[in-house]
Amino acid sequence: MIMAKKIFVEEKAKGQLRKVFKCSTMMVWKALNYQSDSKLARKIRFVALKQYHGVPNFPLVEIDTSHEDVERTMTQTFGERVRLVVGKDDGVAVVYIDGKADRRIENISVPELMSVQQELTMQAAAL
Repeated sequence: MIMAKKIFVEEKAKGQLRKVFKCSTMMVWKALNYQSDSKLARKIRFVALKQYHGVPNFPLVEIDTSHEDVERTMTQTFGERVRLVVGKDDGVAVVYIDGKADRRIENISVPELMSVQQELTMQAAAL
């Protein structure tokens, strides 16, 4: 039996999500129970995981790392839709979502890279 994906948060956090996103109880429920895949639902899931200590009933995402010698890059994939490419020579990191460049970070430091990796793990889980 396959369990449906769900993110558990405290009732108080659900109330905060309703306030933050100016939406209904049903919208928060649909988002946290993966019954909606709208842009709003993905934002609710991301914030629930990152800021309200949401606990998923599933592994967040599988992370795969590869190092490309010729291109001098490191590529990390977070699930199927999120990818991070970091240039080893120039320190430029580019985040791709669904194949499109989402943002670029110049001269990324190791602590900043670790923070981005944590964020992308949660973002990928919210998609």
